[in-house]
Amino acid sequence: MNTPRSALFLLFALATIILLVGCRRPATVGAAQPDASVAEVVHRAQGSPPVQKPSIEIISARALARDFASDSAASTRRSARQVVEVTGELGNLEAGGDGVPVLTLRGGAGFKDPRFVLDADAWPDVSTLKTGATVRLSCRDGSESAGQVTLKACSLL
Repeated sequence: MNTPRSALFLLFALATIILLVGCRRPATVGAAQPDASVAEVVHRAQGSPPVQKPSIEIISARALARDFASDSAASTRRSARQVVEVTGELGNLEAGGDGVPVLTLRGGAGFKDPRFVLDADAWPDVSTLKTGATVRLSCRDGSESAGQVTLKACSLL
């Protein structure tokens, strides 16, 4: 008589364990992720702030020249903090002093037409451009000197 009771007890214990294991919620593939990215977690662990991506401002060559004409110091600071996407009509293409391509887009507005300095490896892309063509550039590092707006670190989009 002891044997059937122990078998019944053992069967009850196994059923309870199976029931408890089966009630656990499995992790799903589409489960919500924490708000912090891996980079932010690593930076917090190292005690340094996460790297911020620069914001992007989209502007025409004419508006860019106007901005620099109205407040060149503020425009210089803004272009250092963010990427500026500029669209305009190609006025001139020349080689800069160090052999890099320099595009001039029409847009003056009281200043000389803005200039855009590209990397030397951009020659194959810009050499086919024709005067008057509409071009789009992504740049950083704008400055103004003697009425000439120049943006550096540019790439053709």
